[in-house]
Amino acid sequence: MSLTYAQLQTQIGNYLVRTDLSAYIPSFITMGENEINRRLDVLQREEISSFTWASGTDTYSMTTLNAGIDSILMLWKTTNNVYEEIVYLEPLQFLQQREISTATGQENYYTIQGGETIVFDRTADQNYTVTAPIIKK
Repeated sequence: MSLTYAQLQTQIGNYLVRTDLSAYIPSFITMGENEINRRLDVLQREEISSFTWASGTDTYSMTTLNAGIDSILMLWKTTNNVYEEIVYLEPLQFLQQREISTATGQENYYTIQGGETIVFDRTADQNYTVTAPIIKK
């Protein structure tokens, strides 16, 4: 359904059922447009990247993942052709979890250190493929 700006204002007024807010309807429309544009912008900057978590390491530099990365949405590992999420923990929770487990093997948890380094909860016992949906700057 296509609406003119005047029809949109009328529709919003009918929805609100409050005549005292009529003067604010243009601001509501502007705020809605801004939110839609922010969400669409993020979708246009999203891409999927993969990297190899190397045997004998427990970190990975995000700078080698993709230049101009803004954020990582999540990480997945591939085990027997099945994707499993690697759970993000806040740094304090991560340190507590890491103290519990000093094992090597597949990662279960990760955190971001200094905005540039992914730190896993254990040292890799072999090379693992990790997939990450990222947001570019």
